[in-house]
Amino acid sequence: TSTTTFEGQGTSVSPYLIKTADDLVKLSNLCSGKAVASGVSEFKSAHYALTANINMSGKAFSPITPFSGSFDGKNYTISNLTVTPNSDNTPTGMFGEVMGATIKNVKFTNASVLVTSTSQLRTGGLVGLATNSTIDNITFDGKVSSAANVQYVGTLETRSASAVVGGVVGESVNTAMSNITFSGEVGSTAGQYVGGIAAVVDGGSVTNAKFAKGANLYTTMNNVGGIAGMIGNDATISKCTVEAPVMSKYAYLGGIVGRMQSGTVS
Repeated sequence: TSTTTFEGQGTSVSPYLIKTADDLVKLSNLCSGKAVASGVSEFKSAHYALTANINMSGKAFSPITPFSGSFDGKNYTISNLTVTPNSDNTPTGMFGEVMGATIKNVKFTNASVLVTSTSQLRTGGLVGLATNSTIDNITFDGKVSSAANVQYVGTLETRSASAVVGGVVGESVNTAMSNITFSGEVGSTAGQYVGGIAAVVDGGSVTNAKFAKGANLYTTMNNVGGIAGMIGNDATISKCTVEAPVMSKYAYLGGIVGRMQSGTVS
């Protein structure tokens, strides 16, 4: 379907303006190819900014993916967002897969990212899979869960299939995450690797993140941490706090990090 474009130029100086719930849905449809805009071909790498609080109640929404631009929430709040996966085996969150992107200054209340497919690989409240990106100043309150039962095979370097669930990011690869608070509920009913902030941190960093009081992390599987389920490739975790219980009946359970292949926690 054809659609009109946003106000703004999509540049860092004059970003496209996201003013309404319909604008946010439009962004998702444009990035995924479900909609086209006459005369404009590339929205995936443009710059965007919120201009107001947005209530997504009653709006059908699927992940913004793929995305390599910037999204500045300007400290506005997105409320009542319910994310429906695009398809099986695709990263799922408000953003599906981001590469070289910047996402910052966004607050979420009563968000819902509930994956019922047993073959969904990466699930996060904000981003399913982030590579070489920057994520800063995010507050997330909502429910994030997955029924995926595809297990990790091998180490971070040699693994094949994976199923991970993170409160904010499913899997982070060489990505800098900072100033993040999660105060909702995150869990898995089948897959391994669950983190209050990120399930897997593969290189990069997490700084000044909080799994806040009142948050809930539930799983019966391995590799569970209040900040990260597993870290590797010399990832760094620093100045992070966990204020809520982190529980599982199996191995590799930690208040901050469940399993550390390589990296530092300070």
